[in-house]
Amino acid sequence: MPDQHTEVTHTGFFSNLFNSFIGALLGVLLFFASFVVLWINEGTVNLATIARQSTPVTAASVDPAMEGKLIAATGKLATTEALGDASLLRAQRYLRLERSVEMYAWVEHTRSSTTKNVGGSSTTETTYSYEKEWTSDPERSSSFRYPGGHENPELEFESQSWTASSATIGAYSVNPRELELPEATAVALDEENTEASASWLVRNNYLVSSASALTQPKIGDVRIRYAAVPNNTDVTLFGKASGAQIVPYEAKGTSLYRAFTENREQAIETLDTEYHLWIWIVRAIGFMMMWIGLMLCFSPVNTVLNILPFLGSASSFLTGLIMFCIALPLSIVTIVASIIAHNIFLLIGLLLLLLGGIVLWSRIRRPRLAAQPASI
Repeated sequence: MPDQHTEVTHTGFFSNLFNSFIGALLGVLLFFASFVVLWINEGTVNLATIARQSTPVTAASVDPAMEGKLIAATGKLATTEALGDASLLRAQRYLRLERSVEMYAWVEHTRSSTTKNVGGSSTTETTYSYEKEWTSDPERSSSFRYPGGHENPELEFESQSWTASSATIGAYSVNPRELELPEATAVALDEENTEASASWLVRNNYLVSSASALTQPKIGDVRIRYAAVPNNTDVTLFGKASGAQIVPYEAKGTSLYRAFTENREQAIETLDTEYHLWIWIVRAIGFMMMWIGLMLCFSPVNTVLNILPFLGSASSFLTGLIMFCIALPLSIVTIVASIIAHNIFLLIGLLLLLLGGIVLWSRIRRPRLAAQPASI
């Protein structure tokens, strides 16, 4: 049988009405906050436009002519430091090392469903279910609704990362702890690069706390895997040339200091793709905030109509549809206005176009007024 517990709670009409007014206040906040989110989002700088201004250089030697300029240096990113995980992974030369730790533990899942009753009250059925899963953040059993029989031990190790303090790309030195490095790749584990012992065994590229952890895990079993940015990685690195260093390049209120495993053109394309993906995600978030906020503003009305559940359901559906039709064009107008306001050249162009339209309209209208016969 599933390990679950169900609770049934009853909420009266006046409690629902009070909660709906709280929801309406939250809706007002969400509605106005959505404008701020959409406005700020359109002012986000596309790092690809900055990266396109970079000068491609080979990092084999320092070029004094590049001093203070944004460069795209190509070469091998290397460090002389060794990174490891004491008593687990032997130290080797990595630019960055990441440890991911998971425990087989109890996880609480909550599922609720609410039924509207005649008279405006409601009945909520909440089911708490408990399953054994691999998780990187095991909960304390004391936080469970039903902790009995669902005890989780303390996790001895946590996920962690280490980054080399210094590195070079050709003749230039860089700070890898400030630099945005390429994505880490999995480290292949074996008996040679791990501190395998009676406590930790190598199984399927994991360090595990027991021989059966991957096949028949028990509560408290732990598995650890590693990922790293390898030493001597071929990269294209964007930053400002400063003597024999490459440091963050500051422009338009943002910073560009990043290494890619791709060439310059591909890296710029990646930056552009990331920018547009993020812009559209935040636009969707802003629209949802506006839509949900508007719907919450009318929740007291829907709550009153819930005295007859079918009226409340119909009202909620109609409110959602109407608010969608309001939120969508309002979000689009806000986005367009934000784009114009954040683009000075586009703003000036539209103002000049508007001014030209006014002048043209006045010139067309003046002859018509002059041609009208004087009144007797």
